[in-house]
Amino acid sequence: MFEDQKETMAAYELGWEKHAEKFARNMEKYAMNDVEIFSKHLAGNKVLDVGCGPGVYLEWFRDKGLDGMGIDLSDNFIRACIEKGLNVRKMDLEHPILWPNQFDGVFAQASLIHVPKNRFEKALNGLVRLLKPNGIFWLIVKEGEGERFVDDPFSPGKKR
Repeated sequence: MFEDQKETMAAYELGWEKHAEKFARNMEKYAMNDVEIFSKHLAGNKVLDVGCGPGVYLEWFRDKGLDGMGIDLSDNFIRACIEKGLNVRKMDLEHPILWPNQFDGVFAQASLIHVPKNRFEKALNGLVRLLKPNGIFWLIVKEGEGERFVDDPFSPGKKR
């Protein structure tokens, strides 16, 4: 694991409950349209949620009859997903250990913002290879300039 990943994971582990609440609020406030558009364009029902966090999107996929699987590095998020009965694996999104060509869609909602530019293309290619032919990749990132760590509002003294 890279040092920047360790720092990000420390922030998420410490403030995981507050992050989980924020993700749920953001789903309702900002992302509902995203998941609906994404799901309408799927050729099948097998979906990978990259950086799934506490499983907010995985729950939505399950409720809509999709076969969702999530990957994340946070032990607390993984546990929260398991407690909800969600299919989740502890896995580094930069090195997914999954068979290629198995997902109809890959959903990456603000998860790749944690990958530095010098590793981004390799990480993206590693995720794209997981798509079936004609699969779709949904990528949401933040607008801005440059790259940097920011103070985590839910984990005092930690950055992500």
